[in-house]
Amino acid sequence: MRTLTEIVAQTIEKLKVDIVAQTLSQLAVDIVAQTLSQLNVNIAAQTATLDVQVLGTASVSIDAQNVILDVEQKDDLYTYKRMEPDIVTDSEIEAPVGYGVYIDKGCRGILSAFKIYVKNLTGSDQTVTIALRRTPSGADLYEFDIPIPASQTDYDYAPKWYLNIEWNYDSLFWYVKNCPSGVWFAYKYDASAMRGGYKADGVNTRYYFPFVLYINARAKNTLPISGTVNTIAIPNKASFKKVAGEDVDPGETVTLIDAKGTGSCDYLVLHSYDLPHNYGYWIIEVDGKEFINENISTYYTFSGYVVGGHGNKFVCTVYDDTNYQYMFLINMRIQFQRRFTVKFKNTSPSIKALVYAFAFLSTIA
Repeated sequence: MRTLTEIVAQTIEKLKVDIVAQTLSQLAVDIVAQTLSQLNVNIAAQTATLDVQVLGTASVSIDAQNVILDVEQKDDLYTYKRMEPDIVTDSEIEAPVGYGVYIDKGCRGILSAFKIYVKNLTGSDQTVTIALRRTPSGADLYEFDIPIPASQTDYDYAPKWYLNIEWNYDSLFWYVKNCPSGVWFAYKYDASAMRGGYKADGVNTRYYFPFVLYINARAKNTLPISGTVNTIAIPNKASFKKVAGEDVDPGETVTLIDAKGTGSCDYLVLHSYDLPHNYGYWIIEVDGKEFINENISTYYTFSGYVVGGHGNKFVCTVYDDTNYQYMFLINMRIQFQRRFTVKFKNTSPSIKALVYAFAFLSTIA
């Protein structure tokens, strides 16, 4: 039996679906509504697949022997996220040591780069130290120096500083740890206290400093799950997929890695020959959606414009514009529920590319 119910409405007080069957191939309920007071689905069956798509907050309670719960939220995967306040500054402060901005969500991923909005009136090059925490009253987890050139005598974003930091928390607090006199920060006084202006001692200052934070490969928002699970048995299997020496003709897109099922890619090697960097695009898709679709030069920015740096999440091992040879390693775990795909796109009108791809995968058997 296969049932599909689709409802489009302004208000639904109660929707109840009660099914008793030996085998239920699929129950798909798709609801677009302003208000849904209650959705009650009761299934007694040997085999069932419950596919629920939620835009918002969901509470799901399941009592069964074998359950696959797949909840998809609205947020998509991003190649990078740029967090730049859309504000007009109205005040300034000199050397605001201890002051910073708290971001309460959306920061989990690879912190690629950071910029601050400052001016330098010292007449010489200066350095500002920025520290990162989970919360304003927490402990420092990372710190880095941003150079402020002497020529930046008017307010502007300081040169982008590349980080390549794995950040495993949804929230982030950045603050000025060290700053010489003569370096000024512009800010907006936030009377509502909602923009996250804090000091490193946890005090809300309402000073909101403009900044830009680049986050690579940000995962989907997580869904909080509570309850009791008696037994989970997940048979994992490891595999290695390799495509060596695939020709990609001008204007062609070739699929190199195509893994189906649920699991993760723990290590990925991407290697291309003969094609200038501006024509080659590496495309990574997770569950049918683009995770990264960028050309070779952008992958180089992910590594911080550095050849080497083994142990980082994005590593460039070869970047040769003379022989057109480029090689990247991705050490970040990329999880997928249905499918993981790696493609290469050649946008050149006349030049053929030679490409290699290697992936270490862990999947549920």
